[in-house]
Amino acid sequence: MDTELYMAAKEAKEGDLSYLSGIDRRNITEEEAMSIEDGYFLQRTQHGNNNILHIAARAGRDTFVGEALRRFPFLSDQVNSQGDTPLLVAARFGHLQVVKTLAATARENETNSVVARVEEIWKKGKLDVARYLLGLKPEMATFDNLAGESPLFLAAESRCERFMEDILWTGRPYSTKGPDGLNALHASRHCCGTIISELIKQNTDLLRKKDDHGKAAIHHAVEADYWVLLDQMLDEDPSIALFPDVEGYTALLRASSRGCWKICEKILRVCPESIEARVCPESIEARECLRLFKALNVKGQHALHLANGRNMGKIPPEIWELLNVGDDEGNTPLHLAVEQNHYEKAILLTSSASIYLGAVNKEGLTALDLCESDWQHMNSKVWVVKGGQNTIQNGEPVQVTSTPSTAVPEAVLEPIDSVISQEDQFDQCEEGPGISPFR
Repeated sequence: MDTELYMAAKEAKEGDLSYLSGIDRRNITEEEAMSIEDGYFLQRTQHGNNNILHIAARAGRDTFVGEALRRFPFLSDQVNSQGDTPLLVAARFGHLQVVKTLAATARENETNSVVARVEEIWKKGKLDVARYLLGLKPEMATFDNLAGESPLFLAAESRCERFMEDILWTGRPYSTKGPDGLNALHASRHCCGTIISELIKQNTDLLRKKDDHGKAAIHHAVEADYWVLLDQMLDEDPSIALFPDVEGYTALLRASSRGCWKICEKILRVCPESIEARVCPESIEARECLRLFKALNVKGQHALHLANGRNMGKIPPEIWELLNVGDDEGNTPLHLAVEQNHYEKAILLTSSASIYLGAVNKEGLTALDLCESDWQHMNSKVWVVKGGQNTIQNGEPVQVTSTPSTAVPEAVLEPIDSVISQEDQFDQCEEGPGISPFR
């Protein structure tokens, strides 16, 4: 391509049409253009095979594009060595006004081709262009890409909230699908409450749709501590707190097992009934999975059985009411704490004035019986259980008078010499957004 023509298309000042001013005709055909200065305006670059519209579109020269288009409309249909039309080039580089100019005269098939690349365009950060293109073809919101991702899912995952608004508030059909059984609600973990609320109102079925791993959005929200998403789901439908995942865990059970007491408080406030939840795997596959991980005995366990973490003194009072309630095998939380060598938890449980040490499981065994059956740790376990409301502080026994509704002295949570089990060291979840568990 002639250097002066190239620079005129690329760097011409806005309104500088000196290279085109000598051509007064409009809608010149390609054959006619060949006779104008020996096809001067039809030249292409050697390597990229770009015509003058490609070059001007990439540089964002809207005035030049408009005037060249009026004279040589056929140039907008030509593709470069990458198979891109000037419209697609302008879209990729984010020049919205150039996109509008070219789209106004583009053929329908060309527009469809560019709109189909909306995902690529917004991933490049050209959100305004992507929104405009989707507005040209709103029906594109119903299509999923080859990875099974809908535009709404991608927008939610990328936190493109304005793009989500364009889809949600047009009143047109759209897809909510994502890969691996995920949906737009799963992906909206970092979106604002207004967007999440609108998504739920328009698609209440998403609340109970599970991914390929058997987890609904609320289960992901609890596991990754997504507060905004969790709040919106519970506010829109408190009963979602009763919905179990494939392993039989409700939101409260999962939160308790992670030591997320703030989440437990929220769930119990909006759905008090959730305190009655018990672990019950819903499928043979899930039960087999739990068996392989040596956790088959979780069936029938409640929130206090599962309670874990380093701040167990903050367990909500409602959960403490389960202190003497057994699982399907009759084991109380103290039975399991002793059996699993969770000394800190056992001390905390026995510090309660409400503890009933005479509770027996279906085998007729008390927690003390379990202590005596484990000869390796018998002395430590018997001390924990028989100590009842005793603990150690600075090497001396002290009386603990705390109740489930009050703070427990830190001495209760201190290691007892070297016998405190390291198996109970789970990270305490923090408030605020967490990392996506599916992406």
